[in-house]
Amino acid sequence: MKKIFFLIILTVGVLLGACTNDDTHSDPGQDPHSPLQYGTIGSLDSEKGVVIAIGTKGSEKIKIDDVSVNNDKQPKTVKMQVSDPRKGFIITDTFDKKIKSKYGVKNVKEVTLQPHTSPQKQLERSNKDHSNENIVSYGLSVVHDKPIHKVMIDYRYSEESFEKTIQIKEMPIREK
Repeated sequence: MKKIFFLIILTVGVLLGACTNDDTHSDPGQDPHSPLQYGTIGSLDSEKGVVIAIGTKGSEKIKIDDVSVNNDKQPKTVKMQVSDPRKGFIITDTFDKKIKSKYGVKNVKEVTLQPHTSPQKQLERSNKDHSNENIVSYGLSVVHDKPIHKVMIDYRYSEESFEKTIQIKEMPIREK
């Protein structure tokens, strides 16, 4: 029951977070001209696992090449949840068969983000088409052995390479 309540809260958070993540938002870390856009960020209580709603703002596909955390450390696990607004995303540090099946969890390199799938765009589509059919949402799941304060994503868009840094916490944690 607690897990279901948490998933409902996360789904509402993803949709509400997407509302504030457009070209006029006030997040200085979100470049409105970047092809890769992000929305709500959820984390485990331990801060060692996060899920970030992501998508592409542009008309081309995005392929993620690499994900690192904090000071260019390789995370323990990186997965992509391919879901829809009805299901939302799950924040977890384990990805058993049931979770993989229910939330469309895949290896990040197996997933290509389709055009026009930014969290803001998905929210607009969801509000117009309440059935949410054919609306794909992407959630980048990252697990590390220490608290995560930033996630760096290397990706390709229209054959060009980009890097996106997403700040998770205000105060950086020093890793040794």
